[in-house]
Amino acid sequence: MSPFAGEGVNLAILDATELALAIISADDLKQAIHNYEQKMFSRAAKAADESSTNLDLFISSGNAAKIEADLFKKLMESGHQMTRKLLLLHSQKLQSYT
Repeated sequence: MSPFAGEGVNLAILDATELALAIISADDLKQAIHNYEQKMFSRAAKAADESSTNLDLFISSGNAAKIEADLFKKLMESGHQMTRKLLLLHSQKLQSYT
């Protein structure tokens, strides 16, 4: 999965936790792992789709940097204070490339 959804570490932690819980509570280990995997594949597919969409946006020809900067600006307007600061720095850096 590309890093363009920001979900990799979050999914890894959730996956590890759910797998551990499935193993320790299993009467049938093979079935428990199968059930865990079905949930994991569904969850990962959603994040992978979002990441792929964002990757296409970021590397597209034309005005991709401006589109990204506009996206971050919208996020800043509705986001948490720390998120605003980080996105502002990122947006300013992007604007310097255009």
